[in-house]
Amino acid sequence: MARITVEDCLDHIENRNRFHLSLMAGRRARQLQQGAHPLVKSEEDDSTVLALREIATGQVSLAFLDKIDRELEGPGGGEEGEVTADSVAEAAEALGAGMAAGMAEPEASPPEAGEDEESAPEEPTIQDEEEVGEDADEGDPSEEEAP
Repeated sequence: MARITVEDCLDHIENRNRFHLSLMAGRRARQLQQGAHPLVKSEEDDSTVLALREIATGQVSLAFLDKIDRELEGPGGGEEGEVTADSVAEAAEALGAGMAAGMAEPEASPPEAGEDEESAPEEPTIQDEEEVGEDADEGDPSEEEAP
């Protein structure tokens, strides 16, 4: 049995991108587990290695994976909540746009004229040391000093 390398597979992946290779191999392996017909003969390999062997031959493309997915889905269509290449791309784009925008929480704006002042959050105040000392002297009347 010949050994399969990442380099053999990357020759058939757009932009020689390892991430795309892993996505395609995972997708093809799931298809094989769901009953898709393998493109290469191998009795001993599991679905993951078989998927990589198929990619290394150049027989697997995104269009091919889409076609097999449609065949495996049958006439009923896809499952609800199914993750597709488009949904992953949209999520990545949204995340990238959010990160580019800073994703920082907006600062609270001061209350507009006419708004109830009680609805605005109270700002903490800093007490002077004298005020703190006076408050400490007043204390709880039940805490009297012992003679």
